[in-house]
Amino acid sequence: MAWVSSNTALSLSMDSSANTQRHLAIERVRVRRGKIDLHVKVDINVLHVSQDQAQRVLCLLPNLQNHVCVNGAGETFGDELLGTEQAHLLEHVIIELQGKALLSESRVMGHTSWLVELSETRPQGYALMRTSVAFANDFVALQAAKDAGRIVEWSIDPQMCAEPDVSAIIEHLVALSAMR
Repeated sequence: MAWVSSNTALSLSMDSSANTQRHLAIERVRVRRGKIDLHVKVDINVLHVSQDQAQRVLCLLPNLQNHVCVNGAGETFGDELLGTEQAHLLEHVIIELQGKALLSESRVMGHTSWLVELSETRPQGYALMRTSVAFANDFVALQAAKDAGRIVEWSIDPQMCAEPDVSAIIEHLVALSAMR
């Protein structure tokens, strides 16, 4: 399995229409049997989910708070959301979008960890993490990753881009799942 640079398909680091730097970028993507691995680069200044961001993302995707999540804060992702890393939020948004699009086809799980120690990347102004998410349909998973990146980016700074239309995103993912 080869790593694929995301410069064309999943690049979220630059909004070409506004020529604005983004806070989160999917740097590399690897598709394996039943799982995608993402290298996620996050601006160190917004590494952790703020209170306002948590409220915004839960308004769009309220079920995120009910996701099972193995963490030190409690039993659910809702217990962990405030203060978690953006890449961990990205993982759960990808899972949620796939779950809404594929309904009960399968249980989707994920894992987020440090790819490079923060002490090594902090001086350059970013964090680098690995997010892995299982999938039932690779097309749906890859598009969900792209859409999740836009949702997380919007939740960090809603002035930077338009509020994502979750219904339209889900409709598109459902259409992708039917293509196979």
